[in-house]
Amino acid sequence: MVAKTAQNYRPEFDPFQRNEITVEELDQVAKTQNVMFRQGDVLLLCTGWTTKHDRLGDKLASEIPDPANTTSAGIKAGEDTFAWIWNRHLAAVTVDNVAFEGWPRNDLNSSCHALLLGGWSMPIGELFYLDALAESSAEDGVYEYFFTRAPLNKYKSIASPPNALCVT
Repeated sequence: MVAKTAQNYRPEFDPFQRNEITVEELDQVAKTQNVMFRQGDVLLLCTGWTTKHDRLGDKLASEIPDPANTTSAGIKAGEDTFAWIWNRHLAAVTVDNVAFEGWPRNDLNSSCHALLLGGWSMPIGELFYLDALAESSAEDGVYEYFFTRAPLNKYKSIASPPNALCVT
C-alpha cells in the first residue's frame, strides 16, 4: 500500500501525475509495513488514484479534462523493476489506477505490459478498489492477506472484471 506510506517520505506524490514508483520505494514500503514476499504472492499497489478520483466527484473533469489522454502514477518500467518482480516470484500485480506503470508509458517495447503480459503471461490488475483495504491495513498494521479472484469466463474476451476478494 504505497499511497499511505508515500505521504511520509514523498509528500508531493500525486497519483494523477506521472510519478514513477521505483523498486527502492517498494522495498522501503515493504520494510515499513513488515511485508515479506513469498513465491506466488500478488502485489497490491495502492497509489491513491481511486481515492482522489472519488473525492473529486463533479470536479473530476477539471483534473482530467481529456480522459483519453490522462496521466497517472505507477511503477517505473525497466530492467530493475522486471528483476525485482522476477526475484520475488510474484504471481500477479495489481494497482488502483489506470495503468500498472507510470502513464503514459515511455516505450512500449520496455513496458511492464509487454514483458509481464506478453512475455511472462503474468496478470496485471488495474483500477482495483483498494481504499478500504488500505484504510484497514493502516489501522491494524496487517498488510498481508489471502487474495482470491474469479474472473468472468467470457468466450473470446481479452479482459475481465477481477471479482477480487482479500481476507485478513
